[in-house]
Amino acid sequence: MASVMGFSTFRAASRAPETLSKGITVKPRLKPVGETPMFDQLEILNMARGLATHSATRQQVVAQNLAQADTAGYKARDIASFGAVYQNGPGLELRQTRSGHVAGEMPPEALRPFIERGIDGDPNGNTVSIESQMVKSAEVQTRHEMALSIYRTTLGLMRATLGRG
Repeated sequence: MASVMGFSTFRAASRAPETLSKGITVKPRLKPVGETPMFDQLEILNMARGLATHSATRQQVVAQNLAQADTAGYKARDIASFGAVYQNGPGLELRQTRSGHVAGEMPPEALRPFIERGIDGDPNGNTVSIESQMVKSAEVQTRHEMALSIYRTTLGLMRATLGRG
């Protein structure tokens, strides 16, 4: 056990299994540094993270559409549905939004906004419908809350399983 700024830290890599009375061996509970965390191995948590990332990206697109609602010639944009993005495999990893943030690349192709087709525009060429954007915003909020609910429920189940819930 090491102390960093008054906080105790454990490193499982340096802890050997302890032998208790009657020959019972207890292994350390923490994984060595460098191993994949347990949370990354649960598909349900990966899906919830993907849904939250998709929701955040779609909310940005909807907000941009609303901000441009009076701009002449602006075409409403959207991103692919979460189902289509999730079926195409990985691609909902973290991305860098400004310098100093988590390193990453440009958003994957599935999360890049595209111009919505088949929408009648105003005489000035703008295709943003405030009503449809508000409906999309409510849908995005519902999906984001669903992702958070999945996280909370899964973590609650894990705590209960470990006897800490």
